[in-house]
Amino acid sequence: MTSATPETKPVPKSPLRFLKTWSLTFVALTALSGGLSIWFSTALWGYPFTAPALPETVSEFDEILTITPFEVLDASSPTYQLAPEVLSDRNYLQPLGDSGYLGSTKCNTEYCHPSRVLVQLVEQGSLSEQKPTLSAEQLDQAEQQLRQADLLLTTDGDYAETVLWESGLIVEAMANDKRHLFYAINAGQIENDHYPYYEIVFQQDSFAAPLELGEMNQFFYEIAGIEGADFRAMWILFTLLSLPVSLVIAVCLYEIGRRRDSTAASTAA
Repeated sequence: MTSATPETKPVPKSPLRFLKTWSLTFVALTALSGGLSIWFSTALWGYPFTAPALPETVSEFDEILTITPFEVLDASSPTYQLAPEVLSDRNYLQPLGDSGYLGSTKCNTEYCHPSRVLVQLVEQGSLSEQKPTLSAEQLDQAEQQLRQADLLLTTDGDYAETVLWESGLIVEAMANDKRHLFYAINAGQIENDHYPYYEIVFQQDSFAAPLELGEMNQFFYEIAGIEGADFRAMWILFTLLSLPVSLVIAVCLYEIGRRRDSTAASTAA
């Protein structure tokens, strides 16, 4: 009498195996989300995580010669004009010690105020009193020298003129026995609701000498756009989206493994 061979059945995968598959998938997607968030932030704002700090050269300014707020009043003929309201037209500006200036450290995806350089100058003891402004002739010369450096973005089409609505500050200072010109510039729209911001440091032997580029920041912010969508916000969003996606992938992998084991068991029988 022959004994019956017991039927070989596939061993079902345990819930722990499924949880392991899902957790590894979720971790991988979370890492991918971080990479996508860095790419998104860099492409949109010009930096991967947070707005860059002021150029390092500013910390070396030991004598401030002039501080000149300016703006373009007519984009069809862009010329820098003195504009004291640049330092007083925002309700979040705060008094800067006994310097007589107002300033703000506000700089994010919504707006970047050019006076943040004044905040640092006051904090490092380089600015304790009101300084004269450039004369109209000197301001025109400073603008022309900047234009010749060809560093500011331009565009064609609907925003060719709006990007020329520039305003900001020019700080003339000495550092390491060299004259420096620091430009902080808010430009107009270069795309819908998308605005460039610049911080540029030049050095020169004299005010009339050619400018030599030292350091430069260039990044962007939005007004009535998608401000706030920085690296952290996008990583959180992408990570939340990874939850259902990783679950679907884990279920598919689990099912593929179950069917493979079932086929292997049937073949062995």
